[in-house]
Amino acid sequence: MILEELNPAQQEAVSHEGGPLLVLAPAGSGKTRVVIARLLYLLDRYGWSEDRLLVVTFTRKAARELLHRISRLRPSSRPSWVGTFHSVAARMLRQQAERLDLPREFTIVDGPDQLQMIRDLLGRQGVSDKEVDPKKLAGRIGKWKSAGVDPVEAIRTTFGPFRVQAELYAAYQDNLALQKALDFDDLLLTLVRCLEQDPEVRETYQRQFEHILVDEYQDTNPLQERLLRLLSRDRQNVTVVGDDDQSIYRFRGAEVGHILSFPKEYPGARQVVLTVNYRSTRPIVTAASSMISSALARYRKDMVSTGRPGEPVFLKKLDSEWAEARFVARTIQEKVERGAMFRDQVVLFRMNVQAQPFIRAFAEAGIPFQTRGAVQGFFNRREIRDLLAYLRVSANPFDRISLGRILNVPPRGMGEKARERLDQQAGNPGLSSWELLERLSLELSGKARESARAFANDLEEASRMVRRGDGPFSLLQFWLSRTGYEQWVSEGESGEEGPGREENLKELLRMSERFGDGIGELTDRTPTGVFLEELALSQEDPGEAGESPDRVSLLTIHQAKGLEFPHVYLAGAEEDILPMKSRDKVDVEEERRLFYVAMTRARDSLAITWCLTRQLFGRTESPRPSRFLRDIPPEAVQGDRPVFRPETPVSRQTSELPPRKVFPPPSLAPSRPATSLRSVPEKRTSPPTEVLRPEWIGKTVVHPRFGRGRVEEAHGEGGDLELSIRFESSGVRRLLERFANLQVDG
Repeated sequence: MILEELNPAQQEAVSHEGGPLLVLAPAGSGKTRVVIARLLYLLDRYGWSEDRLLVVTFTRKAARELLHRISRLRPSSRPSWVGTFHSVAARMLRQQAERLDLPREFTIVDGPDQLQMIRDLLGRQGVSDKEVDPKKLAGRIGKWKSAGVDPVEAIRTTFGPFRVQAELYAAYQDNLALQKALDFDDLLLTLVRCLEQDPEVRETYQRQFEHILVDEYQDTNPLQERLLRLLSRDRQNVTVVGDDDQSIYRFRGAEVGHILSFPKEYPGARQVVLTVNYRSTRPIVTAASSMISSALARYRKDMVSTGRPGEPVFLKKLDSEWAEARFVARTIQEKVERGAMFRDQVVLFRMNVQAQPFIRAFAEAGIPFQTRGAVQGFFNRREIRDLLAYLRVSANPFDRISLGRILNVPPRGMGEKARERLDQQAGNPGLSSWELLERLSLELSGKARESARAFANDLEEASRMVRRGDGPFSLLQFWLSRTGYEQWVSEGESGEEGPGREENLKELLRMSERFGDGIGELTDRTPTGVFLEELALSQEDPGEAGESPDRVSLLTIHQAKGLEFPHVYLAGAEEDILPMKSRDKVDVEEERRLFYVAMTRARDSLAITWCLTRQLFGRTESPRPSRFLRDIPPEAVQGDRPVFRPETPVSRQTSELPPRKVFPPPSLAPSRPATSLRSVPEKRTSPPTEVLRPEWIGKTVVHPRFGRGRVEEAHGEGGDLELSIRFESSGVRRLLERFANLQVDG
């Protein structure tokens, strides 16, 4: 890839010579192309070896795509440090395992095993699931870790009914330490602590990386930002690429404030805005750009289309969610009859529960479809989790949770009493799984004693196989042979259907075959350990998806992030769905960004639907059209235009104003006027009033930037007077009169 193939803004980003660089890359603006070109430019310009660049992506799929495209452009290139924050952290932690008192093949605990650990912990503590919900506790622990809060600080700063959660957090961490295991969030927290507390390790990696490139920077959480600062030395050797308009992972701890405050936190940062959309047709770009331009606290980005014509965005009002699903099914069939493929089309929705009518309608219409849950579903199958537990305890002899799972699977005469005695022994630190079983055998008799000793011998042998480099395929065959698991499944002794489970076992064996000889030489890891890490990280990655030859995708908007499709159907554009019922002011802003992400997945056509009645969670509602539809200009749409009733509560609209402390405006370099932030008013000291101001409606006003417009709605008094104005040049905007600097023209 040469600079002449890029547009001027892309060239400016790629060839930036020194100091931190912020590249604002809206949807469809060639972000991946710029990241690849910048990486290759830096290698050529400075003659660095490929292991001196660290490239961090948000998903493993994005990392694979980067490596694939680099290999096509330059077959000899093999950048070795390209991955997600978590995969990079796992690699560094394994390199530093001895310093951290961890085995090189420590276990990465995935979601289901984490929940099982928490349930076991609650049971030992005498706490019922009604007192503390395991899923909520897991979520709370994850938030603490994403914010960099350890158990000591959590206990010190938590009071009242939540204090027990902090204490359970401490016990949970002790249990992980006993098992020489880390959960997904621990990967980052443990590495950050290591770098902060060990100057030698920190300096090793700071010297290692001449430059750091971060993709999807708007999705970083506080812990990831701390890690970036620790690795980037004086904060000069950093390029971050992202789009504040696509920050949609606040529920995972992401903070859009990182990208908004980048110029302040990285002094002297250069800023480049990519403004050409290469993905979508002109009507889609116009509609999406106008809708997101009403957001607050964002960089100004005046997106332009490459000029590719297309049909307007289609708006459709339906009677119910069932009518909505049938409408989409008919439209998909019509497009297929005209030559489109099923895989070219996707249905997007805010909540998984919205998929049910589409699943039924597609089944009735004979439309093949897929959901994201199929991938996670495979790894949650009992037989898959059983065999992975055998592999985990083979690779990490201290993995108590895996040992407990397979203690009597298939049945070997060690029931609940044996499990209870094993739990009593498992608290002894430093004992391997086979040592625990040897001790357990002394408390058993008859068949149970013989089984415990035989199992201990098998585990010790499996551990030797892992250490000498045998791959997961060999280990799986070993365990299937020693345990008779496959026969147990095929004969239906497990109490579940056999044929489907047998196919799942074969699929797992097929997946394991490519992790064989030679991997250890390339990674200084065991093939089995690499296989287990790949599976653990893929299950936690929002970018992982099952791909089918020709099926319509049913996805939540979050699941569709980073994807694009020729034809997109955005369902449920209704208040209390999109946006979801507002929990606080900042949530509404993220919901607007979510709507924008959904719109910008479309290349050729976009249909947006809403319903007059909808049944959700057992209740039938009469929802109102989403407020975001109000900001799509008429010239970019066709079909049904939503009607907004005058009684729409003003509090729903003005609640979009976030407090300044959440999105502090950055100090932008004067040489980059195109990246200025819209000003954000100070937090109000009193709630907004709902007084209607009819004397303003119909007035023609002139705004310094948006030009001439007509007032369509007016609410509030004094400093809280809010106007909804349809501007001739840019559609509907909602402005506070005291900040708008308007001139009344009529």
